[in-house]
Amino acid sequence: MNFNFLCIFSPLLLGVSQSANILGFLPFYGTSHSRITLPFLEELARRGHNVTVAGYFEPKNPPPNYKTILFKPLPGTQLRGFLSVEDFRNSYYMSTMYLINRVNNDYNELIQQNKFDRIFEEKVDLVILEYFESELFSAYASRFGVPYILLHTCEPFPWHRSTLADEYSPSIVPQVFSGRTIDMDFSERFWNTIEIGNMMFYYLSTILPNSQRIAERFLGPVPPVDELMKNASLYLVNVHTSLYGPRPTNPSTIEIGGVHIFPPNPLPAADSLAKEHLGCLNSEFSKAKEASLYFVNTHFSFTGPRPTSPSTIEVGGLHVAPRKPLAQGLQTLMDNAKDGVIFFSMGSVLKGTSMSDDKRDAFLRVFAELKEIVLWKWEGDLPNKPANLHTSPWFPQRDIFAHPNLKLFIGHCGLLGVHEAITEALPIICLPMFGDQPFNAAALKRQGFGLSLEYASITEEMFRETINRVLKEPSFKENAKRVSAAFKDRPMSAMDTAVYWTEYVIRHKGAPHLKSPARYMAWWEYHNVDVLATIAAIVLTVLILLYKMTKSFLTLLFCRRSHIKVKTS
Repeated sequence: MNFNFLCIFSPLLLGVSQSANILGFLPFYGTSHSRITLPFLEELARRGHNVTVAGYFEPKNPPPNYKTILFKPLPGTQLRGFLSVEDFRNSYYMSTMYLINRVNNDYNELIQQNKFDRIFEEKVDLVILEYFESELFSAYASRFGVPYILLHTCEPFPWHRSTLADEYSPSIVPQVFSGRTIDMDFSERFWNTIEIGNMMFYYLSTILPNSQRIAERFLGPVPPVDELMKNASLYLVNVHTSLYGPRPTNPSTIEIGGVHIFPPNPLPAADSLAKEHLGCLNSEFSKAKEASLYFVNTHFSFTGPRPTSPSTIEVGGLHVAPRKPLAQGLQTLMDNAKDGVIFFSMGSVLKGTSMSDDKRDAFLRVFAELKEIVLWKWEGDLPNKPANLHTSPWFPQRDIFAHPNLKLFIGHCGLLGVHEAITEALPIICLPMFGDQPFNAAALKRQGFGLSLEYASITEEMFRETINRVLKEPSFKENAKRVSAAFKDRPMSAMDTAVYWTEYVIRHKGAPHLKSPARYMAWWEYHNVDVLATIAAIVLTVLILLYKMTKSFLTLLFCRRSHIKVKTS
């Protein structure tokens, strides 16, 4: 019966998904961001679409219908390891605002150094724009006159949500640069409101005008870029409710958290890691608003529920690859680790070697006391390295996470690593630095599968106690399994969700029915300030009239009685 059903309806299904010419525009140079955007665009090519990607990164084995237009690297970024750990000893909020300002200025350099003529020569049916402070590029996307989708690689910032009419109430949605969760007391709600107001003011007074100036400098007169962002057909977000908790969103906001997670590849021999990335052996092994959709790399299982519009799609976990068997090298090391393995990495942007000597030595002393094998992503020589510690400038993190002997992940709490750890039900110890990292740390602490330490104030004893607690208390592993089950329990995978909604926009010519009218309303209209003010004015007018009428009546009554008394006397 199922076979007959497929025979009858498969021609119809094949006709629904038509081949389209898709342009992926990826202006941000962060390596971790490319681990979400590129697999998604490659998957679209594998499913028959002609995909052209303008960005800084090129996949190793792209499909034949996948083409790359490479940007010139910007001075001072080097794409990997261009930030120092010690640069972020200040508050999370100030560190992140500094980074946002830098990114906005770097986009100016990007346009100056790269001619976009080749991009405009492309025949395009749909544009997918990475939405990371990239409002100015909405002016470029709109030039094609086709629908476009916004793809966000982390929890959206306040102005991202408000642009597409997703609810961002300070009472229930913590600002992304804070260490708060959705369970806020009065003090936290107070400061959350102040910080969101301050961020919106900074965005409206600095970031947005700067983006407008840059766009007009290179393109001439263009409509307001924030208005162009409102035309997005869909908003794909790399988050998931299982981690952050629920958010109020529109139907056009789709969660695709975990979209980057694929099966783990075979682990390479240890020697090849050091040779490939250092050229030598240094490891112990060898000795907007017009967008049609808004894809968001989140999921309600982690972040909690949010109110969003239909055009915002959660795709948290988009980058998480399916499992594959492991190869020799690291496989043997991890198989023989009877007491388990701990993995420590500060990501691709932060250089481990930029860590201060006192912090590094404190970590080494703690690691030396552990019975577990420790893998540490470290870019150079490491003096006084204990026997149980193995270093390399690069590790296949996703594949290591899939090994059953891995007991703990220690990292800066970048969203991709968190999604990969959730997929494999791993407890986490966070050392957040900037951006959404403190937000992610607070979310996983609330869910009970990890703890967070502030890098600037961490001590050897704190580090030791935290590791021992997470390893020994079973609740951390149990909660990791609970969140992992919720994160993976979806009608479609994150990748299938992202692809489905992308093709949905193509089929429905930009899907204008997903766009909430709230996108185009002023803030006082959206919050009914004008209506409430009118009601208040009417009530006040009625009260004033009643007051005057009562006063006149009482005055008349009093005067009449006085007049009667005078007559009587």
